[in-house]
Amino acid sequence: MRDRLLTRDPPQVDQGLDIDRFAMNARHPQYFAYPSGKEYSPSIGPKSLPVKLPSFSGKEQWATWIAQFETIANRYRRDDKEKLNQLLPRLEGEAAQFVFTQLSPYIINEYQELVGELNSRFRVIETPGAFAAKFSRIFQRHGESMK
Repeated sequence: MRDRLLTRDPPQVDQGLDIDRFAMNARHPQYFAYPSGKEYSPSIGPKSLPVKLPSFSGKEQWATWIAQFETIANRYRRDDKEKLNQLLPRLEGEAAQFVFTQLSPYIINEYQELVGELNSRFRVIETPGAFAAKFSRIFQRHGESMK
């Protein structure tokens, strides 16, 4: 059999499929014929992550949130386009306001650019002065070791 019946994606006109085979598959809309030698996976619309991830509003720790998001997306072999499709709807509150009102459409539509902008806006930078201020507020109590 020259064609494989593997996916729900519609065939492209330039693939040279014979119309009778396509018409036969119209009775079973979940299958479409593709030329052999090409592998396609079943899909309907954008691929969602099978794990429920929380939204990012800008109040959470950005470094932790994006590390979790990237780890899960990479485990499921999502490319940048699919990651972008998952990231945009998860932005809420201050993060959504920043992205959708202050960034250009080019940045919003490029995953790496968008993550770079979010990283610049929401990551916490710990300077030596910030560490010194935190350390100065710590007191050793009587009988407490330095550990």
